[in-house]
Amino acid sequence: MDRRVNRRALLFGALGAGAALLLGRTTGGSEIAEGEIERTWSRIEAWMRAEAPEALAVLRPGASAARIRGAQERLGVRFPESLTRSLARHDGQEWAWPSLVEFGILMPLDEIVVRHAENERHGVDAFVGNEDEAWWRRGWLPFVSRDGDYLALALGPGDAGEVWAFQHDQDPVFSVVAPDYATWLAAWADELQAGVFGLDRAPGAGLIPREGTTSRIWPA
Repeated sequence: MDRRVNRRALLFGALGAGAALLLGRTTGGSEIAEGEIERTWSRIEAWMRAEAPEALAVLRPGASAARIRGAQERLGVRFPESLTRSLARHDGQEWAWPSLVEFGILMPLDEIVVRHAENERHGVDAFVGNEDEAWWRRGWLPFVSRDGDYLALALGPGDAGEVWAFQHDQDPVFSVVAPDYATWLAAWADELQAGVFGLDRAPGAGLIPREGTTSRIWPA
């Protein structure tokens, strides 16, 4: 498979004509409305409280501003404001059942730092000078982990802060699932409230699409 992708072209192809408007958001998050992330999280929490209290129980308390700044300094990257506000509300989830994003773990800040460094070292640096053959993209910041698959923010040079899905298998597949983190988080809240997800209480399971439904927050 030719992994040389035109990220902006893929984004427009995946999201259609509305992508141009959505790309008006900056990666720094200055275009997000005041309180938008907090309102989105309130919707997520309300759904969990009513439908899946086990899910609410594994959400971690927010990360402090100092910890978030420290993580950015260690990684040498500036987080979008939407991600910063989200981490301040909830520092991901405990590394425990139930998984919150289609069998995926909403990663806490410390894990984001560790996985980012590992993937940069093994997935990019192993192919210095030939990044088209790398299975990871420089500057990607993972925030959901699922058995070697990730949802990641594209924060490298020339990127626009899109949310990409990376599915590893033997021949990696990359696909855009949202133009930015705030849009992805809102889509998750929308799908929870629309009844797309239910809690599978089997060991090792979590929030998954109900039968006959399809989620837009992680590709099939």
